[in-house]
Amino acid sequence: MDALLAVKEIVYERKEMSLAELGALMAANWKGREELRLRMLRSKRKWGVNDPEANALGSEIAKRLSSVINGRPNSRGGRFGMSGHNARQFIVQGAKTGATPDGRRKGEEFSKNLSPTMGADTEGVTALIQTLAALDSKDFPGDFPLDVMLLPYTVSGDKGLEMMKALLSQYYANGGLMMQFNVFDAEELKDAQAHPEKYENLQVRVCGWNVRWNDLPKVEQDAYIRRAEEIAR
Repeated sequence: MDALLAVKEIVYERKEMSLAELGALMAANWKGREELRLRMLRSKRKWGVNDPEANALGSEIAKRLSSVINGRPNSRGGRFGMSGHNARQFIVQGAKTGATPDGRRKGEEFSKNLSPTMGADTEGVTALIQTLAALDSKDFPGDFPLDVMLLPYTVSGDKGLEMMKALLSQYYANGGLMMQFNVFDAEELKDAQAHPEKYENLQVRVCGWNVRWNDLPKVEQDAYIRRAEEIAR
């Protein structure tokens, strides 16, 4: 929905270029328009910041998809059920896809599970949880997972644990079913990348499972570092 809102802004509201011109710019991977790319990348009209328009669009998309997917017979005698879980496809499909109007460059990852795109959740975890409340978890009988990255100091000690408990309680009260946490900062991950021998036991949550940091390709390690840098801003 971020890309749809970006098209709406660039083409139909600001009228900065035609739809064909925007398509050509995407084919050129934003070449020559870095200022526009950054503006769209930093736009607040994104999934994950509790923006009313993005929430309404996300809800409409989910309802329309669930109406044609859920309950449809499959070839194994069962029935399909829509899921918000995308395993590693946010990386695999992102690598195969060109630039998108929301500021994403060619080959960069998509959003993971029902979470926002990297760096889009600029209004904090509470706004992120409120965003997910725009969806009806019953439309996702397959899975309804939200991924959250937190800085260590925000969940340290008794007060930190109470804060994490409050987040989970709010998420479940809003109809959420699963929340997956990664708790680390960018400097720790950079040190782990530079000195892997010191971090043999460091694990990260990928998408419903854990992976040793040292087993991740560098490009995926870099993505986690970027996420940690974004939430620290």
